[in-house]
Parts: sequence; C-alpha cells; structure tokens
Amino acid sequence: MSRTPSLFNCLIRTHHITSRKKLQRVRRAAQQLNVDWLLVRSGGSPGIMFAEARDEKGLEEWVATVQALRYKDFRCVAKPAAAEGTGRRERDGVKPGFDET
Repeated sequence: MSRTPSLFNCLIRTHHITSRKKLQRVRRAAQQLNVDWLLVRSGGSPGIMFAEARDEKGLEEWVATVQALRYKDFRCVAKPAAAEGTGRRERDGVKPGFDET
C-alpha cells in the first residue's frame, strides 16, 4: 500500500538576490501560500531559495510568483516534488519559518 508524501520541496537558483522589496514579496507569498519553510541565500551570486510545504499546489503557485518577479537567470533546479524523508525538522523541534543566510 502506497502512502502519499506529506511534504514537498523545491530549489530555485538565480543570478543574485539583492532587492529587499523583491525579497519581501517572496516572503509574503510564502506566508500567503502556506509554504512551511523557506531558506534564502541573498546578497551575492548565486541567489538560492529552498522551500518546503505540505501543499504541492501552494508550492507550485509560490514558484510561479517568484518567477513572475523576473529574477535574472531564474532556474527552478528542483521543481516542486515529494520530499525524500520523514519531516525530520518538526521531529527535531525546529519550527517552520523563514531563514536567510
């Protein structure tokens, strides 16, 4: 019997992420579309965004929102797909949210 995965993730690579206004919009979209966890590497090249969510449709909409911001050299390296693993972050006590490095 196959179980449906309950966690989906994606990886986005851009030339760089420097605009604070765009980053605010990325963060706001993540909150509105129920993206549980978002990691952003900003400031230099390359810009990287990694996101996890329980809702695949919401994650796909978030990727479309980020793409609409027209980041230079936007590449969805890993499209929204089922995550491999068992939701270790919640088990280890790490709360969902937004991290920036």
